[in-house]
Amino acid sequence: MPELTPRLGIKKPLGNESVSRAAQNENYDIIDTNAAKKTDLDDHTAATTGIHGATSAATPNAIMQRDANGRAKAAAPAAADDIARKAEVDAVGAVANNALPKAGGTMTGALIADRDVNTNDTRLYQNLASYKDNGSPITGTIKIALPKTWSNTMMVIRIVGYDYSAFAAWELIVSGYNITTPAWLQYSAEVRGNAPFNQVRLAHDGTVNCILLGTTSTAWRYPHIAVVEMQTSYNNVTGWETGWNISCITSETGITNIVTPTLRKAWNSENDGAGSGLDADTVRGYVPVNKAGDTMTGDLLMSGVTRLIRQTNRTSRIVLDGADGGSASWGAHIVVEGNDYGGTGLGGNLTLTPGNGKKARIYDGLASAFYDIWHTGMLRTTNGYLEVLIGGSWRPVGGAVKVQRGQATIPAASNTVNVTVSSIPDLTKAYIIISHTGFGNGIRATLTSATNLELYRNQTSSIDTLVTWQIIEHVN
Repeated sequence: MPELTPRLGIKKPLGNESVSRAAQNENYDIIDTNAAKKTDLDDHTAATTGIHGATSAATPNAIMQRDANGRAKAAAPAAADDIARKAEVDAVGAVANNALPKAGGTMTGALIADRDVNTNDTRLYQNLASYKDNGSPITGTIKIALPKTWSNTMMVIRIVGYDYSAFAAWELIVSGYNITTPAWLQYSAEVRGNAPFNQVRLAHDGTVNCILLGTTSTAWRYPHIAVVEMQTSYNNVTGWETGWNISCITSETGITNIVTPTLRKAWNSENDGAGSGLDADTVRGYVPVNKAGDTMTGDLLMSGVTRLIRQTNRTSRIVLDGADGGSASWGAHIVVEGNDYGGTGLGGNLTLTPGNGKKARIYDGLASAFYDIWHTGMLRTTNGYLEVLIGGSWRPVGGAVKVQRGQATIPAASNTVNVTVSSIPDLTKAYIIISHTGFGNGIRATLTSATNLELYRNQTSSIDTLVTWQIIEHVN
C-alpha cells in the first residue's frame, strides 16, 4: 500500500511494490489540480480587491486596503501609539491655526489671563477695543461703552491714545466699582502725558456703563484711542472681552449716574513748571526760596545741632531789612534761642569769626560807624571785682554790685553756725540780708572776717533753724 505526501496526497510506492502507469498518471493529475498557473499568479498580482480579505473599511483583524480614491479608514485611536486619523490631525491643526508663532504675529481678539478657577477671582484682559477718526479737528466727548451694566465689579482700565497735535501721546488709568445700587464708588483717574481732555467721568448711558473723556466741546485731531488692558475682580469678572464700543458724541442726553474723579497728573519734565498744579511747584508743600535772590514773607527758623548759613564769597552778605514798628516793636533783628545740647554748652549761639586778627564788629548804618562787640573774652573778675579789657589793659568796673547768697542750718542744740564766704576786701561796703524758718528768736548775722559769716540765735531749741542769707557788696 503506497504512502501519501502530507500536502498534496501524492502516492509514493513502497520498495516491494510495482508501479503501474495508472498510478503514475494519478499522481500527475493531483499535481495538475493543485498547482497554480502563471496566469493565476498574474491575476493575483493584478487584483485590487478582495485579496486575503483586505478591505478599506475599519474592519477588525483584516488587511487594510485603499479604496478607489486611495483612502482607507481606521478606528478612533485609543493608545498613544495608535494611528491618528484626519479628525485628530484637524483638531491639532485648529489649535495651531489659532496660536501665534514664536516669531510673532497679529492678534485679532482679546487676550484673557485667568489662572484662578473662581468666577470672582481677578482676571486680566488685553487688546479690548480701539477707535480712530481721521477728521481734523472733531469736537465732542469720547464715549467708551463697556460690555456690561451695573455688575458689582471692581475694575482698573488702561487706555492709551495719540492726538495729532501738541498733545501727542497720552495714557489714562481709570478705576471704579460699579455697584448695583446703582452707583460708581471708590473711583480714580490718572493721566500720563499731555491729553486733549482735562476731565474724565464714569457714567451709565441707559444700557451699559461708560467712560467719558473730555466734554462735548473738546477738540481732537486725528484721535487714535485703544483700551489696551482691563483688570476685573470681586464679582462678575468674566465676559468683558467683547461688546466694547468707542465713539465721539456731541450730546450727552440720556447719560446718568455721572461721577467725576479728580484727574491726577503724572509728574514729568514738561509739566513741572509754575502753574501746573503739581507739587513740582513746591517743596514739601511750600514755595521754595530762589537761590538767585528772593523775598521771605515769614520767619526763617533753624533747629538742631548743625544748621548753618555760610558765607562763601567775600562780597556775599545776609541783610536784615526792617522798619521800626513803633515804640513797642523792633525793626530788623536777629534772635538766637536755644537750650544746652547734651551738656556741651552749645545752645543758642551766634558765632562771628572775623579772622586775620580783626575784631568782630557791628556796623550802625544810621551812624555810619562800626562798633566793637563785647564778649566774655574781654571781661574777668579779680577778687570778686569785675574788670574789662580796654586797649590791652584790664580796668575795674566802678559802681558794680557783687552778691553772694546761700543757706545754713543752726542745729537744735546750738546757738551759732559759721559759713565760709568768698573774700570781701572791704567789710564796710557790704551788708547782709537774712530770713529764716523753724525756731528763731533773735536771729542775726555778722561778718566776723573777710571770709566768715556767723549766724546766731539768742537761745537753743529742740528745733533746727534754717537761715537764708545774702551778702551784697558794693564795688568801686
